Amino acid sequence: DWIELPRVPSEPRPIDSADLSPEDAALTEEMARYQADRINGLHDLKDQWGDGRVQESNFSGQNVGAGSAPEQPNGSGPETPPTPRIPNRYYVAILPQTLPDGTTVEHVVVDNPVYGNALFVFRAEKGHQPDGTTINWQGVFTKYSTKTDWQRLGAVKITHQGDWKTRVLEELTRAL
Repeated sequence: DWIELPRVPSEPRPIDSADLSPEDAALTEEMARYQADRINGLHDLKDQWGDGRVQESNFSGQNVGAGSAPEQPNGSGPETPPTPRIPNRYYVAILPQTLPDGTTVEHVVVDNPVYGNALFVFRAEKGHQPDGTTINWQGVFTKYSTKTDWQRLGAVKITHQGDWKTRVLEELTRAL
């Protein structure tokens, strides 16, 4: 499910913290400001690009650990339960570009609103696979893929340190 994300006021409205401890209320307000910064950062990129949209989706479930557990020697099933996949919300800036041949492609910037997560940039041109097939960003960022898969399919990881928006735009516009 996709939800359009409007720009967020720089000071989010106060959180009703009647049922929260002062520490939890402060943390909740800090998280709201952090998420607003992520959303507004994607809107800034969209505005600098000149076109596009910013949306939210729950399209990925990242592995918590290494993967499924090995089978028991007697074949009766895994020794431990398989690793769960955790659904995450992602904010996505979808940036269209019309190519010289008139084809419109969509580049994307995918950002997880949880503190400590980097964002990923996928250029539509990187969707051309060695076997001659083409994969678009919806094929890269699925609920079955992992961040390792994303990078293997051409997405570039960028951290939110320093002038990250400039690095994103450089990645989107550099010659391949």
